[in-house]
Amino acid sequence: MDGIENLNPIQPGEKRNPKGINGFTYRDDAERCLAKWCKENGDTLIERLLEDAAKGKGWAMKLALDRILPAVQKHEIHLPEADPASLDAWLSSLDAKRRANGNARGNGSADSASDDRGEA
Repeated sequence: MDGIENLNPIQPGEKRNPKGINGFTYRDDAERCLAKWCKENGDTLIERLLEDAAKGKGWAMKLALDRILPAVQKHEIHLPEADPASLDAWLSSLDAKRRANGNARGNGSADSASDDRGEA
């Protein structure tokens, strides 16, 4: 039981590190070191990435394209408002064309579509 005798339990009403800030700076140091390295070697890093992408390495192609063409976050489709009367007319003409062509699915009625699937 090494070290247990040095532990002091928290007393009622006592607050230890109320701000939640630790005194360790290793992550900040590592981030600064990485940022410095990237700044010094960034051009070489990008050239190497593009060379690997040109060789057909999938991971490099994906990384390069993700940085050049970021993913679309929102898809919008703008359609003109349809007049209900013209929509009904279009559906009627479509139904008439199906009937005239013999309709590969049946006789053109809504029931024939379900008959083809084995439903009645």
